[in-house]
Amino acid sequence: MVLNYKNEDELRAYLICSYLGKNYGLFKSPDPLMLLTKECYEKYILYIFKNQEDMPIELLNQTIEESFSKIKILFEDKEVSKTIKNLATIFLNDLIMQYNIKDYILISPKIQIPTTYENVSFSFNISACFMKREAKNRSIHYVSFFPLLNRYDALLDVPTLAKLIKLNELNYRKNTMVFLDLYDADLPTILNRNMYFKKANLTKKSFTIENIKDKHIVNANLNLTIANNQIRKIPMCQNFYCPIRKECQNE
Repeated sequence: MVLNYKNEDELRAYLICSYLGKNYGLFKSPDPLMLLTKECYEKYILYIFKNQEDMPIELLNQTIEESFSKIKILFEDKEVSKTIKNLATIFLNDLIMQYNIKDYILISPKIQIPTTYENVSFSFNISACFMKREAKNRSIHYVSFFPLLNRYDALLDVPTLAKLIKLNELNYRKNTMVFLDLYDADLPTILNRNMYFKKANLTKKSFTIENIKDKHIVNANLNLTIANNQIRKIPMCQNFYCPIRKECQNE
């Protein structure tokens, strides 16, 4: 029987804790810094794809302000929200420079791709897709965002593993290497409403099909055996990133 999940976040939550997946659908609270970075970047890429030209700096600043207005209301401290905006702007610039038009061809803006891996099906998001211009070393780069990238082997994450396998299956170009480029902030955790890391770097890790080892496949198969509809709590749960840990443990 194939189990259907809305997206990779929901599947990820179920694999970590079925109670969490059923009640929330995310395994950690969304980080406003990366949410802002991701939203602005996807809007920037969509503009380029539609207009076949770079986004004017005035429009780019307007895009950042519009997206930022949705997030800043979450914080009473103006310095915290200002820090988030400044870091997101730096991260956005880093992403733009990473895939500059001199070296890369934009193939696609944000897309949602359905896939089935073993006994589960879900859809995953790709924020952008590029092809390297070098004729000798053709490569396709899929840009995506992965939480806790610096603290976790991304290929031990079942949705990410399935995503990389699916992207390689979709590649019809001969002698072309497919890269899954994952991004996250190196310190993505908000300690409280009045304290945010002022210094954070945008971390990038690239994966190809060759990075998949036996341990990743074994881990995925073991984890998928618990992907069912039974709701189970984890006693003395130590997942401090869980958005419902407090109410779950107090019940």
